[in-house]
Amino acid sequence: MIEKSDIQILNKALAFATHKHRDQPRKDRGASPYINHPLALVKLLVNEGGVTDSEILCAALLHDTVEDTDTTPEELTDAFGGGISSIVMEVTDNKKRPKRKRKQRQIKHAPHLSTKAKAVKLADKICNMRNIIDCPPHWWSLERRQQYYDWAMQVIDGLRGEWSALESVFDWQYLERPIEEDNPQEQPKKEFVVFVDDNFHYQDESERYELGDFETYEEAVTACKAIVDSDLKNMHGEGNSFASLYGQYTSFGADPFIKPVSTGKKFSAWEYAKHRCEEICNES
Repeated sequence: MIEKSDIQILNKALAFATHKHRDQPRKDRGASPYINHPLALVKLLVNEGGVTDSEILCAALLHDTVEDTDTTPEELTDAFGGGISSIVMEVTDNKKRPKRKRKQRQIKHAPHLSTKAKAVKLADKICNMRNIIDCPPHWWSLERRQQYYDWAMQVIDGLRGEWSALESVFDWQYLERPIEEDNPQEQPKKEFVVFVDDNFHYQDESERYELGDFETYEEAVTACKAIVDSDLKNMHGEGNSFASLYGQYTSFGADPFIKPVSTGKKFSAWEYAKHRCEEICNES
């Protein structure tokens, strides 16, 4: 049972996470508010895992704040203390590393997570797997959805033994692993399609994904700019110079582009990033 004294800190964590994720949608088909995801973790932990530890529940609410917003570890510690902050940092990926290395690190690091961090990791994977079944990003192929399930199993296999109820929920969810396309009849694409490359694996098509298709070139450009802006926001730190920020982006950022190229127009993510880096550093 959650103590009354814990309600205040949970409400504070919810308000903090809601504010930090306020401009972020999820990648699902409906672009649902990002805060729905941390809330789903808490609901699962309490109702299906029987978890009442307030540090775990707060960490679940906050688990993506450092990874996906401008929150710093120091800010989190100042607001919620070292216990909650340390759990969050255990389950936080370093977005400056290439995606493939981040995924391998999660597998390697899983056995070394603390007991509380293991609960958050289990809940995160279960909720993500449910989203893949219920409302996956429309550009995710069947193979990519299956790969996520298989990778999640590798991560969770490394941390088993302390949360039997949550592990059982995970195993039942794995039985829902996608085996066929939801919509076998392919819908006609709109005129402009946005693809995203990983600068670390530049032009490596195995790392490329399709973001979506758009009616107008302007809508496609807006989507590309949002991706670049999100990367720069996560990379920018106090005292960053233009050269440092732009160098990080060109090494580790995402490189969205549009097909087909509109007559007389060509969006360049690198040129846009260069312009934004100048603006960001001048504002600092």
